[in-house]
Parts: sequence; C-alpha cells; structure tokens
Amino acid sequence: FTSPLSVDPPIKSISAADALMSAIMFHVAIAFDFSSASAGGIRTRCTSSCCAAVMLGRPSRIAQFYADLAASAGGALVTPSAAKAGNPVKDPDQFYANIEDAMRGGMKCIHFGPQRSNGLTEKVNPLDAQVAGELRGKLPHTFIELKPTLMLDGMQSVLEYIDGPGKVDGVYIHPESHPQPAAFLALAKQKGCVPGVVVNPSTPVSAVEPLLAGGLLQTELPAAEGEQGGVLAGVVVLMLVNPGYGGLKYERLALIKMQQIAQLAQLYGVPCPVFEIDGGVSTKNAQQFIDAAGQLRAQLLFVAGGVFKEGVNKKTFIEQLEGLRPSDMVCGRDR
Repeated sequence: FTSPLSVDPPIKSISAADALMSAIMFHVAIAFDFSSASAGGIRTRCTSSCCAAVMLGRPSRIAQFYADLAASAGGALVTPSAAKAGNPVKDPDQFYANIEDAMRGGMKCIHFGPQRSNGLTEKVNPLDAQVAGELRGKLPHTFIELKPTLMLDGMQSVLEYIDGPGKVDGVYIHPESHPQPAAFLALAKQKGCVPGVVVNPSTPVSAVEPLLAGGLLQTELPAAEGEQGGVLAGVVVLMLVNPGYGGLKYERLALIKMQQIAQLAQLYGVPCPVFEIDGGVSTKNAQQFIDAAGQLRAQLLFVAGGVFKEGVNKKTFIEQLEGLRPSDMVCGRDR
C-alpha cells in the first residue's frame, strides 16, 4: 500500500515548512489531556525533541493527519461526526463530554458538517462557525474537516469557518452548491486547507473530473531545507445516502465511483484522492470499502456517527473499524 504522498521536484518553501516535514518525518503521536485542552494543555509522545516545536497550527495539523493516514495504510482512519455528538447549544456539556470520550477512545480527526434546510427537508443542526471556534479551542491540535451539507449561502459563509476561530483544516464542497467549484477549491488551497469534493449519489463523476485534471484535489507539501517537496492528495467524500434526507444506501454506486475516480487520477497523472465514506458506515458494511481501497492502493476515511450512539464504547467502536484490513482474496491478488 502507498501513501497519498508522492515526491515531486523541490518547490518553494513557505513558513512552517519545517514544521510540516518534521511532523511527517517523526510521526508525532499526540495524547490529549482534554480537561486542560481548552487552555492549550497537551501531552506529546515523540522520539525527537522537535515535537514541542512542530505543533504550530494548521500546517502541523495537516501534516499529522497525513501521517495518521499513512500509519493506517491498508485500513481506514475513523473521523467521528460532530453532528451526532449532541446539541452544542441546548446541551453543550453533553456535546463536549461525548467528544472528550471519543478523544480518549483514539479519535485523531473530527468531521464537522453544518446542515441547513434546503426547503425540501427540515433537518438542521447548530454547528455554526461559533461552535467551530469553541471546538477548536478544545481541540487545538486536532484535524477538523468541514463538509457544509446543503449550505447554499456561498463562499463567504464557508470562509467564516476557515478564517474564523474554528480554523478548519479540510474543506469539502458539494459541486452542485457552488457555481464555480474550481475557484472555491483554489481559494481553499490558497488558505492552506486540504481541498475536497463531496460526491452525492446523484453527483456524476464528470463533476469531479475537471477538478482532478486541474490539480485542485491535491495540496502542495512545502520543501524543507535539504528535503524535496511533494504533493498530498485531496479528499473525495463518497456519500452512501442523500445528505439531509438519508433513505436508501447506495453502497454499490459508491464503490463504482471510487474505482472510476481512481482511474481518472491515474489517467491525469495526479495523486489518487483520499476516499472518505460517509452515510451509515459500520463494521457491517465497511469491509467492502477496505477491499476496494486495497485494490486501488487508496487511502480511506470513514465518517462514523455511530461512535456517539448511546451505550457505544467509543474506543472499541473506533478500534474495530480501524482494525479492518483487506480480505485474503484481495491481498492474494497480484497488485
């Protein structure tokens, strides 16, 4: 299995380049003291004394995210859905207690999906930019990915999550929601975020192709002194259900789109995207995506709202999903 990191000729270094490279090279392992996280309290474990220096914000959070993906090669990284953790407005204590439990259970990144009514459904949640800021205050070193579900307010409202106190690290848009998705992803990259696109059951692969071909589903890895730069793959979120509605799970359709998008990436000579599966993922249906990613040598994320179901042991849930590996049939093939 390969990492989404592919080495390119050296490119221009930017500030925090050393932090990026150091975090990847030394695979910083982070253990949170959640009780003091809001005050910046954090415990680090690392084989190098550089650890204290590399945790400097968005660049290092992104570096750690890709290091965690590389460490999960052959399996998947679980990203719990904050929308399922409770209501941060009506019961903030319960909301943050659930997230605290997930952190202790091994959560390495979190999925933040604001949802507003589109006139057809009444499903909404209070995950606004203010809540994102409060969450960032408690999780200063955790990769937060933003997927604005059915948010049709345009680019400006999403910028509140990027530039505001939330400082989200990954931004994944619905191409149907923006008249110029290429321009939006270019801006997200300019802001230093990991770019991504959301593929609903009704979204054709042709909507993703120009973004792949234009290099908009990848982000540059700055070159540290004495090292080479490279390219990090962006994210393609494959929805198993219709966001804001649910209904039938289109698992087979998502598998077909995964293969088609991986083939397009190869055709255009760009990194295969990191595939994120969203919409009722559990141990009952996850294996087929593990096998498909294994065949494609692709990295995989599972959005898992089930982590926050009442009575669920969060550590066990995360470990079970992240412990899955390709079946013997897949591993036995000549790849």
